[in-house]
Amino acid sequence: MTINVLIAVIPVILGTVAIVVSIARSKMLFMAMPFVMSRGRAVVEKFLKYHRLLLILFLVGYSVLGIAIGIRVKFLSEYLIGAMSFLVAAFIYLGSLMEVRMLSEIHKTLNGLLPICSVCRKMRSPDSDAQRQDSWLPIEKFIAKEIGARLTHSFCPECMGKAIENIAKDEDPA
Repeated sequence: MTINVLIAVIPVILGTVAIVVSIARSKMLFMAMPFVMSRGRAVVEKFLKYHRLLLILFLVGYSVLGIAIGIRVKFLSEYLIGAMSFLVAAFIYLGSLMEVRMLSEIHKTLNGLLPICSVCRKMRSPDSDAQRQDSWLPIEKFIAKEIGARLTHSFCPECMGKAIENIAKDEDPA
């Protein structure tokens, strides 16, 4: 192998190693799926699958390109370089779409979290000071203030049964 061929093959080998590592690490992107709201999950999963498919195509292309350069098949090398250039552009485009969509969905999920006291069940507006007591409102007032909905109180069947039992116990003289 001449020095020119070696100089051409080394970046291809390094690129192949980088792609193998990227394929192995792409599993970590799937681990972020619980942070994506369910309504956007299908689109994000589709992007992730296309991302992985493009990585595999890169791996195959880099391997064939390295072999073509190594055995000096100039005709094949030139076509593969053109194809790889197109795949790089597609990969960058898909990657940017995927990142924006995934971050957007994670942002929606995190913005959907509302602070609620574990003991008294009062809620705090996400923009208010957690240390100030007047920032914490009963659920009914919070919903009326933040959402603008008017609430009415009622009984679910289970609580209605308990209320009737309690009333019956209080009225029973025995």
